[in-house]
Amino acid sequence: MADGPSTRYTRTSEGVYLAYQVTGDGPLDLVMPITGSTAVELIWDDPAFSRFLGRLASLARLITFDPRGFGSSGRLSSAAIPAVQAWPASVTGAGARSSTSTTKWWPGNWSASGADR
Repeated sequence: MADGPSTRYTRTSEGVYLAYQVTGDGPLDLVMPITGSTAVELIWDDPAFSRFLGRLASLARLITFDPRGFGSSGRLSSAAIPAVQAWPASVTGAGARSSTSTTKWWPGNWSASGADR
């Protein structure tokens, strides 16, 4: 198992816990949601993915998080899982500097109105 950053938790405005990790220290916040069959605590166990994350963290302050209802974040009913466009509001409390030109989303740059491509 690779040593990754410690997992922290914050609460969304709805009171749901959000699991996140912060690594690196660059002028840019790079926000990467972790979805699917893993959680932020487990992404460092895969050597190739761990190297990839290490490279990203060498260029920016990398913020990885489990969206609401995924991984180690709070559980929601399937009807309550928010659209991907709602994620930026959750992540601002999770260590991301406010959504400014220095905050970028992987992949793409998500905003409240949708994906900016």
